Parts: sequence; C-alpha cells; structure tokens
Amino acid sequence: MSAGRSRDEGDQTDDQTLVHRLERRSPYDVRSYRNTTPETEPLSNAWIDGIEKRVAYIYDIKKQRLTANGIALAGLYGYTPEEISSMPEGWDTVVHPDDLERVRAGRESLLSGQTDSVSVQMRVACKDGRWEWIQHDWRALERDASGAMIRSIGLVQVITSLALSTQALRNEASLNALCRTLVEEWVDGIFLVDEDWHILFANQGALDALGYTQAELHGRSILHVISTETGRKKEFSLPKPCQKVTLRGSHILKDGGRQKVEIVLRRLPGERVLITTRDIREQLAAEEYTRRQAAYYRGLFENNPSGVAVFDTHLQITKVNSALRRMLGYTDKQLVQMRIPDLLDSVNRPADDFWKQIVEPQGKPQKDIEITLKRREGKNLYVHAAVTFLPDTVHESGQGIIIFTDISARRQAEQELKRQSQLNDTLVRESAAMIGMVDLEGRILKVNPAVEKISGYSAKELVGKTVWESGLVDPEEIPRAKERLKKLHEGAPRVTAISRGRTKSGDLRIIQVHNTTTRNADQQIEGFIITAIDITEQQRLQHHLMEAIEQEQARIGHDLHDGVGQLLTGIGSLVEMLQMRLKETTEQTEARRIHELVQQAIQQVRQLSRNMSPAAIQHRDLAASLHLLADTVVTQFRRECEFVSGLSVKIDDPTQSTHLFRIAQEAINNAIRHGNPQKILINLQQEDTGHAVLEVFNDGRAFDCQPGFEGIGLRVMNYRATLIHADFSVNCPPKGGVKVTCKFPLLNGEGSPQATPKNKQKYKP
Repeated sequence: MSAGRSRDEGDQTDDQTLVHRLERRSPYDVRSYRNTTPETEPLSNAWIDGIEKRVAYIYDIKKQRLTANGIALAGLYGYTPEEISSMPEGWDTVVHPDDLERVRAGRESLLSGQTDSVSVQMRVACKDGRWEWIQHDWRALERDASGAMIRSIGLVQVITSLALSTQALRNEASLNALCRTLVEEWVDGIFLVDEDWHILFANQGALDALGYTQAELHGRSILHVISTETGRKKEFSLPKPCQKVTLRGSHILKDGGRQKVEIVLRRLPGERVLITTRDIREQLAAEEYTRRQAAYYRGLFENNPSGVAVFDTHLQITKVNSALRRMLGYTDKQLVQMRIPDLLDSVNRPADDFWKQIVEPQGKPQKDIEITLKRREGKNLYVHAAVTFLPDTVHESGQGIIIFTDISARRQAEQELKRQSQLNDTLVRESAAMIGMVDLEGRILKVNPAVEKISGYSAKELVGKTVWESGLVDPEEIPRAKERLKKLHEGAPRVTAISRGRTKSGDLRIIQVHNTTTRNADQQIEGFIITAIDITEQQRLQHHLMEAIEQEQARIGHDLHDGVGQLLTGIGSLVEMLQMRLKETTEQTEARRIHELVQQAIQQVRQLSRNMSPAAIQHRDLAASLHLLADTVVTQFRRECEFVSGLSVKIDDPTQSTHLFRIAQEAINNAIRHGNPQKILINLQQEDTGHAVLEVFNDGRAFDCQPGFEGIGLRVMNYRATLIHADFSVNCPPKGGVKVTCKFPLLNGEGSPQATPKNKQKYKP
C-alpha cells in the first residue's frame, strides 16, 4: 500500500480478506491479491506447513489497537482483547522475560524503518498457565511521507510441538526454570502451595524458622504461617504467569512469635504457586538507620543557619539550602544554573588551582578559606567557606559540599577592634600622663613613653619589677601603694590618691594616681592599670596660692584688729564718756545700750582677727592652737568642746600645722552651721608608722557622706589634706553624728618624717 493513501470502509473489508488469505492460503494467493508486489513475500515465505494454530493480524500504530483479527489473536492464548489491553504492558506482559528484549529490538527496527520485516521466535504465557512457543513475523503495511510506520501486518504461528517435541523435554525445561528461580533468590524459606493456598511442601529452612514439622504444615493454609503487612486476613491474590509479586510481612512462629520477612510469590504451571521468604530484620534495622541518618542530614542541610551548596566535579551547583538562598537573594532555579566560582567576588577569591586541588583525586578533600560572596543586589558578604569533596571509588566523579558562614559582623568587629586598638595605642603613646600596666603581683608589664620621659627610667629597666621595687615610688609611699592595689583586689572599681614619686635622679615628684582593674571575659581581675599625672608644679603653685590666701587673711585680720578694732575702741570710749555726762534719763539708757553693742562688736572683731591671722599658730604649736580653738568654741558658741592630744612632739612644719588647724576649724564651723551639735571632740593622736591622726567628731545631725555629695567646705578640707599628703575622710558613725578624719605624716621643719612615743595630754577649756 502506498504512503499517504487515505482509507475508507472498503479498505477494512480488504484487510480482513488479506489476513484470512494469509492464514489459509499459499504464498501464491497472497502475492496475487490486489496486484501484490514481491514485498509481501517475507510473510508468505514464513508460512510453515503442518501448523494448525495460525493467526494473521493488522495493527494500527496511531490508534494503538488491532484493526483486524484482534479477537482471534488474543484467543490464541486464552485471553480476550480487553484482558490484554488491561495488562500493565499490554502484549509485552505475556512475553517471556528472556525473549522480551529481542521482541522489542525487532519492533524498534521496524518502526524506525531500518528493516521492512521482522521474524522472532518467542514464548508466550497462556491464560491457563502454559507456555507456548510461537513464531512471530510482521512487516510494515503502510508508512507516511516521512517513513514512519502507520500500520503493520503480522503472522503468528504456534510452534510449541516443534520446539519441545517430547514431554520429557518440557518437564526438564520447567525443572530448569524452577531451579534457576530458586538459585537466583536469596531465601530462607520455600513453600509450594496449590491454587487454594494449601501448603504442599516447605523446605527445611522454613521448618526451622517456624518451629513446625513437615507433617504439621502439610495441607494447612499458608495464612497460618505467613501474614502480610496489610493486616488483611483474606487469601493472597494469584499472580499472573511470569509475574513476580513481592510483599513484606511476617513469619508466624509456632510459639506465637513473629519475624519480619520479605515474601515473593511466583506462579508455576499447573496452578501451583512458589512462595519464598527471606529474613529482613537486619535489613529493616539498616533501612531504619539509613532513614534516620537521611532525616538527620536532611535536617542539618535544610535547617543549617549557614548557607550550604552541593556541587559536582565541574563545580556546578546541584542543590542549595534555604539559608544560602536568603543569604544571596537568589532562587533555587537561579543558583543551580551557576557554578561555585560564580558566587564569588572578583577581588577576594581564591586562585583557580584552589578548586583543582579540591576535586582532583590527589587533592586535599577538605579546605577552609575566607572569601567574599556577591549578593544579588550587588552588596558583598564576607564569609568563611568550609569545602569538602567526596569522590567515588574510582575518582571519576563525586560531589562536594561547601558551607558558607556569614562572618561580616565578626569581620566588622575585628576591624573596629583593630581601629580601637590603634587609637588606644596612639592615646597611650602620645598621652602626657604616665600609664603603666601591672599584674596581680604588682609587677610592671608595660609603660608608655611618658613614664620614661618623666621618671628618667627606660621601659627595659622597669618591666618585670614590682612597682615598689622600681624606684618610682617614694619609700614612705610604698605601704600606701600596696594598700591601693589591695583595695582593687577586694573589689573597689577605682582608687585615687595624691602620692609622692621619685625620678631616676632622686628628685621628688608629686603625682595624682588613678588605679583601675582590667578583667577578662569572666569578669575576673587580670591586672591593674596605673595612671599618674605629675602635679608637682601645680602643687607648688597651689602652695603659693594658699600662702597668698593666708597672707591676705592675715592682712585682713590685722586691718580688723588695728583699724576697725581701734576705731570701735575709740567709739566705745566716747560713748562711755557721753554716758557719764548724761543724767539718769532715757538718753543715758540709750548711750549705755550703744556702749554694750560697741563692746560686743569689739569682741567679735578681735575673734575674727584671731581666726584669720596665722599668728595664733605661728606663735604656738598645733596642739596649743587646737586647744585655743576649743576654748573659742566654748566661749563664743556656748557649746561643749573638748580637745584630747596624744602627741608629745611638737609639729614644727608651719605649712602642715596651718592646714591641719584650718581643717579642724572648718570642720567645727560646718558642724555648728549645719548640724547643731551639743558636743564637739577634737582628737590628735600619733600612730606607730610615723603618722598622726586628727579627728573632729560632733554629735549633731548626720548628712549624706557618700562621695559626690560634699559641699565646698568638705572640698576645701580635702584639698588642704592633699597639700600635706594626708588621707582625708568623712563618715557618719552608726550611733549618729559626723566624724572628720585626717591622717598625715609627721614631718619636721625640713619636711622629713619624725617619730615619737605616745604621751597623751588632755586639754580642757
């Protein structure tokens, strides 16, 4: 039939005629039909004499169905055309598996136009369980303009009697097939059952596994010893010929126990079914472990906060997790079209041989590197990349995993820390203040250039020595220096003091010291930072200023005494004379009152003059001056005031005596002005360490003694104490009142320390 020819109803009749003649007639009849050309000879020549079962057919490729003799062809094997079409693979389902590949190869060559006719001998499974050998010849009956086959014509002849001439041969073939099936199966139990699923035979492996004997199992239903995972109690479905049915279930042991097994059903000739079972407990355990491991690694992959990408030997991305998608702003589809190097910034990226060393067999399978990724919107992302490549056994393929951890914040923090460190180094190096770092034992670890410049010592001479061994601290200040570090050890955040230091040449320097602690991440003390400012010149100027103030006070005191005092004395004399001339009148009474007021004014001016003039101190020692101060409080303010002294030596240093007297004077004035005390105690005592203590206590109202709440009076007292290198403190005892304490070194007139034994003296006004 020519290509592209249209068909009509008459053609279908011609097809039936053609297949009938091909079944019943000789090759001459076929060639003579409708002027048939010699191209029909392949089917005509395939006609075998003596064959009784023979069917010709015509198949429509486009419609995928038999258009002529379909019922006869299906009936040749005991089926209907509907049963054949309902099978999973149609006609291929009934072809023996060993012959199916040859059948499909022949069909493909005919469809593609490689050949015009094909002849194959094969086995076909009949519905009753028999296998029939057939010879199948078919050719293209019609092709389209491109050469694709539209319809085919075929001839099927049953040749079983020729292929298997005796029953012995047929039994041998069946036995060989059964043996091959059993050999190919790795099984523990073998059961042979009939069509009603009654056990005909069980091998020794099955008997041992179940705990039965052959006699106990013979004739019983297979459901007595095997159950499927479906839980259904109905019988197994009979498998189709050559069909292998695999299920999972359990052995039901004689003692009631169960064992997980894999069940395979195969249908045998004669309505017999071969059932094999295999213990899969270890397999199930391995599958469960594999499942859990897969779930674990899948969870690690998907839930990893770091970006993860899987790539092949060409660095092509094959899979990414959600974190990488968020990190870069790409979709899955966009990322799997890229290679790993495509993700990297053009500047901060490894050399090309880096990736070669990863994927090559002799390369290192694991590497870490810090690189920059390109985000979709153009911004860069600094990351740490951990690369691992897993090659296969022959190193021809494999896959790699790269994990990107965002370290932009860490990088920024490191850069900020570096900048801050550089700034701190600059500040320490260029600072005019002396800065030193010491450890917990007081050993110097580091000093800045200001220490070298002011002290005259080099850093090499100081590092490794303790602060009190270095020569930087005046010997008299060493106990106080140790006490300051002790306070830091005990938890004080900061300790400040005015101290005395020494240069390499021995010069005395007055320094203001600030001690602080350094702590580690666990807030444990690691060491100390000592910052010192040289205030020698400032102290000298302050001494001059205080001397000028004292001199000005003395001048004012003299002016009050010699000027205002003399003037008031003259006025008092005139008023007294006027009073004597006046008679006992109202005018005389008024003159008397004026004279009394003038006398009070003279007394107050004299008191102010004594308070302001240092003559009270210059002509007396400190103890006598404080005794006079107590006497003045009693007479002027009508308050009980007592002075107690434990000093037997005289404090000859005028500057020290002046400041101590002014401190006591200010403490008493503050108490009377703000606390309204009834009793004041001035106590001057000596300590064994070459120091003395001045205490002024009053029983008046207490106030907030915390640092930062002091008024100008307290600040002036504290300032005076620093000028004489004394420790000044104010506290409020639990029982009430206020105590002002000033601990000072005992100095002679040249500023050298002196020590004397205790000898208490009590002065009472």
